[in-house]
Amino acid sequence: MAKVLAQQLADAIDLQIQLTHAQWNIRGPQFLALHLFFDQLASVAGETVGEIARRLGELGERSPHVLQVAVTQSRLPVYPSRDGSDELHIAVAARVLESFSASAGEAARKAFDLQDFGSTGILARAGQTTDKLHGMILLYLKRRQQATGMNDSAQIGIAEEEGKAA
Repeated sequence: MAKVLAQQLADAIDLQIQLTHAQWNIRGPQFLALHLFFDQLASVAGETVGEIARRLGELGERSPHVLQVAVTQSRLPVYPSRDGSDELHIAVAARVLESFSASAGEAARKAFDLQDFGSTGILARAGQTTDKLHGMILLYLKRRQQATGMNDSAQIGIAEEEGKAA
């Protein structure tokens, strides 16, 4: 179980870093609202990091990750290496939250199968929380669609293309 938790910890650390990067790189007319929103997302990711690391300690294991190691072992999509539009940061956040949520759910099922119910609860909460945050981003995109007339997939597609053009 420690190996599963260690992998999820690496993913959670990367999630927190990516959301913080997005927070620091938002620009434009929606700056304050998006900056605060990404701050909230990064804060929740940080709480998840702490919960998983504490669980490793409860199991008698050490946290195997320092920042540099965690990022290299993360399974999350890589953040684009160049600055982009707010839409790019939002699209990346949606993608990493969705990825983390799925992996946390899978890890929770493994923990349940191993009858490690403490880890099951932590990992299930992490998956549910990030899934809720992903839903909040999708709601933001929907409201933005209503204001601009552009659909979600077009916004995300444009933002992802901006990231690939780097």
